[in-house]
Amino acid sequence: MRRLLVGLVVVPVLLATAACSGSAPAAKGQVVTPAAVKVTGSMSSAPKVEFKAPITFKKTASRTIVKGPGTGPAVEPDSLVSLSYVAMNASDGSVYDSTWPSPKPKTFPLDSVIKGLGIGLTGSHVGDRVLVCITSKDGYDPTGNGASIHKGDSIVIVADVKKVENPLPHAEGTKVALPSNVPPLTFLTNGDPARFVPNAKTTKKVSSLGVYPLIRGKGAVVQNGQTVRVNYLGQLYPGGNVFDSSWSRHQSATVRLVQGSGGVIPGWVKGLVGMPVGSRVVLVIPPNLAYGKSGRPPTIPANATLIFVVDILQAY
Repeated sequence: MRRLLVGLVVVPVLLATAACSGSAPAAKGQVVTPAAVKVTGSMSSAPKVEFKAPITFKKTASRTIVKGPGTGPAVEPDSLVSLSYVAMNASDGSVYDSTWPSPKPKTFPLDSVIKGLGIGLTGSHVGDRVLVCITSKDGYDPTGNGASIHKGDSIVIVADVKKVENPLPHAEGTKVALPSNVPPLTFLTNGDPARFVPNAKTTKKVSSLGVYPLIRGKGAVVQNGQTVRVNYLGQLYPGGNVFDSSWSRHQSATVRLVQGSGGVIPGWVKGLVGMPVGSRVVLVIPPNLAYGKSGRPPTIPANATLIFVVDILQAY
């Protein structure tokens, strides 16, 4: 299904894949493993990374240089991580991104940046220093990063894991009954929301925002302007077409709770701010807080009232 309400993932780091294209070819180099890359230095300073460029990797792989205590949650592909790192082009040995010499790490969802970093860091813990050797396929192919990384360039990253926060797998907390005038939510056999099915008690027309918790979570309260990781389903109210569902894509989404560019429709901001993480919330959104007179053709007509169910899995 076409994703409609989700805005731009807000991770302003150079590791994120760029839209621009690099035209220069990658330098051909010997195919090596992480053992060919030497990393030295203390955890309190930038690592010294040495290899004989140009090199390339056949498979994305990693090697733990410094092993931390191994406590706390392990890194998962969709973790929110804080990293100190240096990133290098394996074709020429140049550094194209680094948090050093600043002691302050960068924080971002791991699934918002190049795929290979998530592959390499999965299973790591706070306190680890990890060498990640990334193929061009798991890096910036086919476009490059619009600057110094071109199609075919492998990547070398040394990352110090400073913090790991994993999203909830699903909403969890205290169950709350929906009011009788709100369309009941039906579920698939695997427990995922399927659609809303109105009945005789359902209010046919609404003029104001309705916010109805199905599960009230026990996490931190969502603040205005935060980014949230969610699963959601959107449908034309009260029983029309399902126009979007992250559950059907088997992939949660990250959205910033602001209106306008990079944000979401006003009904989401007004409805989710103040809800605790872990909540499952039904939002009934009138046109003036959704897509209004313009709609979002072809799936959302003009002046459409919308109904959503949203699981709030993380906020930051």
